[in-house]
Amino acid sequence: MARRPRPRTGGGRPYSARGSGSARKAQEDRRALLILGFSVLAIAGAGGLAWFSRTPALDPETGCPRGQIVPEVHTVVLVDQTDALSPRQIDYARSLILLEYQRLPVGGRLTVRPIDADPESVARDFSRCRVRRGNEVAGVATNPDLVEAEFRRSVGDALNTYLEDLETQGTAESSPIVETVETAAESRDFGPNVEERRLILLSDMAQNSDRLDQYATPGDYPLEAARPLLPRNFRDVDVRIHYLRRPALAELQGSSHERFWRSWFTAAGAKVQLGWGLQLAEDPEPAG
Repeated sequence: MARRPRPRTGGGRPYSARGSGSARKAQEDRRALLILGFSVLAIAGAGGLAWFSRTPALDPETGCPRGQIVPEVHTVVLVDQTDALSPRQIDYARSLILLEYQRLPVGGRLTVRPIDADPESVARDFSRCRVRRGNEVAGVATNPDLVEAEFRRSVGDALNTYLEDLETQGTAESSPIVETVETAAESRDFGPNVEERRLILLSDMAQNSDRLDQYATPGDYPLEAARPLLPRNFRDVDVRIHYLRRPALAELQGSSHERFWRSWFTAAGAKVQLGWGLQLAEDPEPAG
């Protein structure tokens, strides 16, 4: 007996070859658009990273941005070499100067000058801006080796030379501390138009000049006698005194001497800390 044909369960072909090809093409087009979009975003991101991490044009003599007259941040370090520094004190001075340089933001200026017999001199032993080091940049957008070479050329070599020369500096007959502070305060690039000012003194703070002589009355330091010598435009300057004790000055140095200098700078409007140790260079922890 002949078999009866089975009925068809569906009408026509469930999927046309043409329809399948169109769907695949649309899917591939969407995938291509997504890849293109991600590529554009990646290129834009790399460009933005290069823009924000770029090294500005620097003055080869100072490491400062070209055309900069007044820095936003300026730290002045006064090193008292009116009496010879011991090798240990010279090492301390080196560490302090390097620490103060490193804590600056990029573009901030560090100036180092001596406390010597000519306080009105505008000569500066070292004055450079903080530049980025090779380990502070992203290698994707900037070459760390080139950045480090730029640091050595504009800042590092001059700083090393200054630090080495500390050992050969001579002594002076007078110690005009207040006069040297006054000269620093009157500098155009350390005035009230500088957003953040910081004054560092590495000194025994034994003032000795025609205008004020603490050797004449050791242990007795009336603030009123020194009030006319207060620096102008010194409000909110952050002052850190690294108080260098000398055995020969035991009669002159002491609590009353420290109190005088705190009061003198405070009367000028500054924020002052006095002590010894490199932790003095760090900002205090905020009160909890």
